[in-house]
Amino acid sequence: MTKQQKRTIEREFYRYKANKEAGGEFIKDYAYSRIAVNYESDRVCGSGLNTAESAVVNAVSKDLSKSVRAYKWSIAFEMTMDRFRWTQKDKLMRLKYIKRWSVQAICRELHISRATYFYWKDEVLLHALQCVFALNITI
Repeated sequence: MTKQQKRTIEREFYRYKANKEAGGEFIKDYAYSRIAVNYESDRVCGSGLNTAESAVVNAVSKDLSKSVRAYKWSIAFEMTMDRFRWTQKDKLMRLKYIKRWSVQAICRELHISRATYFYWKDEVLLHALQCVFALNITI
């Protein structure tokens, strides 16, 4: 795993709550869009003369892609948490990425050394990278 991949995974894990919220909005919007007309097909289009309409469609498409990405990152976090459920590593993830505790505070809470902390964190990030690849998330 490269440093860039580690940084990206950690950045998105720190954004878990926001990603989860955006993911919930994506699911709701996606469900509503499937009930109504499918706007992803070529059959539904404007007259071609209205540039405002195409700008709105492009903006919605970009927003949708951001929501899909946020949803996938929240799923990657949850898959990683599930992998380490009922171990100290899930507590490490909760303290580090959700509560945002410092390294010293986490080591004190879990009764581990700094070396063990970094070893566990790397193990968590490696499994997270596998989840990212499984979900086809671009880093």
